[in-house]
Amino acid sequence: MEIYESLLKEFLSDLEIMPKKAPDVMIYLKGSFDTVLERIKERGRSYEIAPDLVDYYHFLWKDYDTWINKSYTASPIITLDVDKTDILNNLKDRQELVA
Repeated sequence: MEIYESLLKEFLSDLEIMPKKAPDVMIYLKGSFDTVLERIKERGRSYEIAPDLVDYYHFLWKDYDTWINKSYTASPIITLDVDKTDILNNLKDRQELVA
């Protein structure tokens, strides 16, 4: 979590020097923990799929919804339910998101 917070702080400080200072929109990929784990595995990055990371991922996942809805204010939020939508493998889902 310290690494995550450090990266977030660095990202936000980078925004301070930019003219716009915030993204146009936050796309929140919301899903069940099982779906999140499956998507991580699908990426195929060996360093992300170690079994000892499951507790860490759950730690982040369990409070992320609250953080998005109560703390994130930099831009509008589009929530995409990844339990029902697969923008990588389903062209129709991708087109609906873009629309």
